[in-house]
Amino acid sequence: MAIIQPMVAQLLINSVLSRKSKARGRSKAEFLLLVSSGFMSLVGIVFLFVALYDWAMLHYAAWMAAVITGGVGLAVGMTFAAIAGGMEAERKRHEPEQAEDPGEALLAAIDRATHGLEKPIADNPRTSVLLASLAGYMTGNKLH
Repeated sequence: MAIIQPMVAQLLINSVLSRKSKARGRSKAEFLLLVSSGFMSLVGIVFLFVALYDWAMLHYAAWMAAVITGGVGLAVGMTFAAIAGGMEAERKRHEPEQAEDPGEALLAAIDRATHGLEKPIADNPRTSVLLASLAGYMTGNKLH
């Protein structure tokens, strides 16, 4: 039993650690650059819309210039939303399903760790019951 216990523990640890983490490690410099890039892009977009409005004011009435600028802004926003939705759907399609409940995650890890043990257990039912009883007894002693 002393040989099996570390192997099962290692199988469980490897199974849990092999799952992909949702968190992406970014350094502070990367985060700062991303925030700066987003801010500068926002400033650039605002100036582009101001320039569009000024150009439309030269050629159309004030209300028509506002409609043109608003329509272009709406089209750009909807395009960005569609792209973001497609990226999210693609990410979810490639992402393995994660169990949200810790109990389900533990059961999934145990299932992955014990995959392939069905045949030896079916071939040796008495030994399997004996080992399961010993494991339960040892667990009970550790918990109390």
